[in-house]
Amino acid sequence: MEKINIGTNTFVYPNPVTLLGANVEGRANFMSLGWVSRVNAEPPYIGIAVNKAHHTIQGILENKTFSINFPDAGMVEATDYCGLVSGKTKDKSQIFKTFYGELKTAPMVKECSLSLECKLIDRVDLPTNIFFIIPRSLMRVITLIVVLPGWCINRRTSQRSSGTPGNKINISMNSGGQAIALKMSPQKLSL
Repeated sequence: MEKINIGTNTFVYPNPVTLLGANVEGRANFMSLGWVSRVNAEPPYIGIAVNKAHHTIQGILENKTFSINFPDAGMVEATDYCGLVSGKTKDKSQIFKTFYGELKTAPMVKECSLSLECKLIDRVDLPTNIFFIIPRSLMRVITLIVVLPGWCINRRTSQRSSGTPGNKINISMNSGGQAIALKMSPQKLSL
């Protein structure tokens, strides 16, 4: 197959579409973000690249905290809107149900199946973007919501209860990155 030069501004697809959350001027703001990557193996670091023109950068630099939220396909319209409209001109704080974790200044999206609460440790200023670096040890409240029929567990209180189909199981990872594994059978849910 013959190769075609497509220029230098290329992307490796697919990239996950995420929602970057930050408090800007005391209010939750969200923008669509595609440049999220693991950037170091040991210790594990994550990096995000954000164009300098985005309003959300103001909140990241002010608070040194932010969130990375992973929306599902049912959130495509709201996620797209957050990428098309600037927080400079529109209040995006009411688009989602927001919550805060231990850092208190990184708004997270309750509807997302995975939310990372992040504390900034370093940044690299590039010609058009700022590359923010977050070590895994400074990420908190990583929540995965799984819908399983008949069971509900609150990981924060370790309470288990049976319930109706469609209940959610909240699974958290601690700040050391230790994951929780679930085993499921019709009669038993164990950690």
